[in-house]
Amino acid sequence: MNAIASLVVTVPMPKIANLQVVEPPVIRVTWSDGLRVGRTDVVDLSPMTDSFRLYRPIRDNEVLFRTVHLIEDGRILAWGDDDQIDMAAETIEDLAEETMTAEDLRAFLKSNNLTHAEAAALLDRSRRQIENYLSGNERIPRVFVMACFGLIARKRQLLRGPLAKISTANVRIQSVTTYTTARDRPVVRSSSGAWNDPRLQGRPVPALTSG
Repeated sequence: MNAIASLVVTVPMPKIANLQVVEPPVIRVTWSDGLRVGRTDVVDLSPMTDSFRLYRPIRDNEVLFRTVHLIEDGRILAWGDDDQIDMAAETIEDLAEETMTAEDLRAFLKSNNLTHAEAAALLDRSRRQIENYLSGNERIPRVFVMACFGLIARKRQLLRGPLAKISTANVRIQSVTTYTTARDRPVVRSSSGAWNDPRLQGRPVPALTSG
């Protein structure tokens, strides 16, 4: 019988302090709470806007996209005058985790003891491409960042076996967000008590804890 390792991680609810449109569908956000507090990230929303019907209006209408603004104390992005199109800050945080700056890549190479040539070989890039990323002259694509995640997972043996048949039977990681005040209550903009944001649908909505 395989042993199951359970890891419980408590993280604060993400909140955005400042929001700007770079160029649709790319935004720049500064975090005031959450895993990336204090950071400013440039985030491409196309993985969301290109995947869900809800976001078709902002995908096809640049003027509408530029109406994006913060509501619910920075916990939700909304579009238009009626706020009917929205996206949770938690989703933006997820997408931000799939980005990488030149400084992030430099830290990644250092923490994994990789030379430029070794990184190029392992991540299917040329050495010149790696150095372009490190110079900051070229935007690091999301697919490269995901490859970095995959490399770490393989090195730590978190992913074993054929990719299409990977099972979580050996390691189970549970992420839990704890809320201690009314200010930290998760935003649920649906009468059904579920997340409106398509990426969060199906996730349990955390309840308040006393404190």
